[in-house]
Amino acid sequence: MSLTQFWIVQELLTEPRQVKSYQQLMKAAKIYVEPNTITAHIKTIRNRFKAIDETFNCIKTERGIGYRWLDTCV
Repeated sequence: MSLTQFWIVQELLTEPRQVKSYQQLMKAAKIYVEPNTITAHIKTIRNRFKAIDETFNCIKTERGIGYRWLDTCV
């Protein structure tokens, strides 16, 4: 996992269940990019976790807003 992806996961885990906007995730990762770049990072993060556990489904997409870490996974 890249450092940018680590920071995104860390931000999602700081307050599980709370939706994190694209802007919040960019700030946490210290990058300023298009929202679809954050989407690509989330896809990669999901794939990394699924490589370890096929049933991983802890990151929920909130369309047009951002992402949240589901509390059932903490």
